[in-house]
Amino acid sequence: MLSLLGFPGTAGFIGKWYILIAATSAGQGALAAILVLASVVSAGYYLPVIMAMYMKPEPSETAHAELRLGRLAGVTVAAVVAGLLLLGVWPNRLLDLAKTAGASVHTPPASSTSASPAPGR
Repeated sequence: MLSLLGFPGTAGFIGKWYILIAATSAGQGALAAILVLASVVSAGYYLPVIMAMYMKPEPSETAHAELRLGRLAGVTVAAVVAGLLLLGVWPNRLLDLAKTAGASVHTPPASSTSASPAPGR
C-alpha cells in the first residue's frame, strides 16, 4: 500500500519519479502536476486502509466465521485468480497486445517522397 502511495524508498516511488522526470523533460508540466495531485488524492484512499490494517485492534476469531461467498462471487474470484496466474506465468501475449495497441496510435513519420511542385513552375 505504501508503494502504491509512492512512499519514498519503495518501487512505487521510483516509478512515479521516473514518470515525473520523463514528463517534465518532454515539456509536459501539466501531466506532471496531474500525477502529483492524483498521488495526493490517492493518499486519502490508501492511508485509511493502512491504518485499518495496523492501527486498529484485531477482530475476534468468530467475527467472520459465518461469512460465505455466493455462487457468482465464487466464480468471479476463481476467474480473477485464474487470470492473474495465467498473466503472471505467460505475460508475453498481453505485452505484445499492448505493444501493438501502442504502435497503432503513433502517427506514421512524414515520408520524404511526398509530391512537391517542380522548381520554376
